Amino acid sequence: MSEKTGFIALTGRPNVGKSTLLNFLVESTIAITSPKPQTTRHVIRGVTTRGNAQFIFFDTPGMHRPKDLLGGSMMKGLNAAISDADVVVLLIEASFKPVIADAERLLIQKIKSEEKPAILAINKIDVSKKDAILPLIDVYLNEGCFSAFVPVSALTGDGVNLLLNEIEALLPEQPFIYGEEDYTDQTEKGLAAELIRRELVFQLRDELPYGMAVLITRFQENETDSGRRRILIEADIVCDRENHKGMVVGKKGSRIKLVGQTARGHLETMLDADVTLLLQVRVKEKWRDSAAKLDELGF
Repeated sequence: MSEKTGFIALTGRPNVGKSTLLNFLVESTIAITSPKPQTTRHVIRGVTTRGNAQFIFFDTPGMHRPKDLLGGSMMKGLNAAISDADVVVLLIEASFKPVIADAERLLIQKIKSEEKPAILAINKIDVSKKDAILPLIDVYLNEGCFSAFVPVSALTGDGVNLLLNEIEALLPEQPFIYGEEDYTDQTEKGLAAELIRRELVFQLRDELPYGMAVLITRFQENETDSGRRRILIEADIVCDRENHKGMVVGKKGSRIKLVGQTARGHLETMLDADVTLLLQVRVKEKWRDSAAKLDELGF
């Protein structure tokens, strides 16, 4: 049987479960999940190989109307991912009212303009009433651009195999692009930055300022006498306001110390190495509206 391989864009509004679904699919945490909107800023690529099919997923930023250059960069990444995809999956929540809101309308327009095969994934069925699903399907059925409607739970995995079956049917026949053991094309440096940012999201919770980024300034790998890797990571936590810096540092440095300790433990597990993690908190005012600063921070 010939191999099938393709790129799949996971799209939807913020907090609909795209990153949770990607992490479940690749069986690893490569994308930040958080109740905070617009946590995903870059298009993150994850790979799942099953039998004769290889699925290359784009986890995209949530659809929103940008208010600064950072938001505009995020939407450019989303649009590029849809353009590059062989299949587009639009995620909505099973608890949504049976109407198509602005965010979903914009994504449907993009799907139609690009003439992309598309699937509607109705997420969070583990916490929603099942009788709300059929009215949702009826509304989206009228759009005429979805080849399948699949209820799923990105958290528990319920319905995910069915979703993969429907995606596989739409993938082109071509050889695998990645090795069967690969699960992402993210570099270790990129994964480290995301893991540190994930810890900031967790530690700061409701205090988390949106104007925050993580920049890895040094990623130096050596080998110990035992053959185990030793990695020195230096990272800047970038804030756009001085008072945000105080939130991150905490009283007498307590919060930044906890962020560093916890992130280091997770990094050692992910990288299978001894890690030294050094964090600095820096203020770059209005970095979200500066093209030069966005470029410096990897956007």
